[in-house]
Amino acid sequence: MKGETGYRETAAALAVSRIFAEAAPLPDGYPVYGMQRFTVTVLSFLMTAAVYLPLYLVIRRTDGGIFEGISRRSRALSGFLGALFSAYLLFSAADTGLRAHYYTSSTIFDTAPSAYFYLFVGAALIFAVFKGAEAAMRTSVIIAGVFLLFLLIMATALIPEIDTDRLYPSLIDDTDSFAAELLREFSLNCELPLFAVLCGRVREKRGRTIPLYLVISCLVLLIMTFLYNTVFGYLVSKLSLPLYSLSSAADITVLHRVNGIDVMLWESAAIIRLALIALAFRETVCSCFTKGKGADIAAAVFAAVSLMLSELFTAYPSFFEPLKSIAATGIPLAAVAAVFPLFAVTVRRRKKTV
Repeated sequence: MKGETGYRETAAALAVSRIFAEAAPLPDGYPVYGMQRFTVTVLSFLMTAAVYLPLYLVIRRTDGGIFEGISRRSRALSGFLGALFSAYLLFSAADTGLRAHYYTSSTIFDTAPSAYFYLFVGAALIFAVFKGAEAAMRTSVIIAGVFLLFLLIMATALIPEIDTDRLYPSLIDDTDSFAAELLREFSLNCELPLFAVLCGRVREKRGRTIPLYLVISCLVLLIMTFLYNTVFGYLVSKLSLPLYSLSSAADITVLHRVNGIDVMLWESAAIIRLALIALAFRETVCSCFTKGKGADIAAAVFAAVSLMLSELFTAYPSFFEPLKSIAATGIPLAAVAAVFPLFAVTVRRRKKTV
């Protein structure tokens, strides 16, 4: 993988990726908003931090990514885990492409053929893969800055619409949906295993990356939830795309159409998220299979296949429903994040006892 990057840039890229998943929900898969959403957000990030802790303890003991550490001790095991992780990455990439297409087609590009969208995103993604991690991370800093400016302008424009009386003291609104919402929110944090694979490209202080990512992402999501609840009140539960609805409500004359900027922003964020996933696949291939030979081509093929899969899911949503239901349980993410340190520690101990 070309280039190295700093922990701040990496944290920004991971935060952009995570916020995109919140801003662009799946069809019929948007979360239930209300005061309960504050509780769900905070608890989901605490769960993520708890899952990350054993991963961090293993990462700090290896110079490269976690697959490099496992591969040095057992090529067979790294190959097996690499194959499973590649399948997880393929699902995550297809999920991201589907979210991005749904967001675009449901807002200002509702008449454009889906093939145009996937061709554009595919070309940008393949370019990002060949440019490498450093370019993707630096671009994410720009996107993060644009989003924060956009959020500030939007919040300022919405001040007359904000009514804090719509906030009420309730930690859980619906006990029946709370557990499912918590697990679904937790399942969106696919950035954890991505960082475990890509962390070898962080120059220094890489242990600070995930804490910084968690703090930034959690604060931004809480601010977004505050705006949803204080601007729309109980109506927020009726909105399929609450962030786009906010940007539409905050239409500012000087910018002409803020919601158009909103869509462009999240398409860029989708490309960053897809680039991180494709680069993680490239690193997996390098560590577990080819040692760098043909890894760029493999990553480009992976990008193309994942977008083709997204197009398939767009055309035939029934194919995606079982996968979405499984992912929403949070089990795939928890399993991936837990298996890495478990096998790394197991292999290390076996080598010491031999």
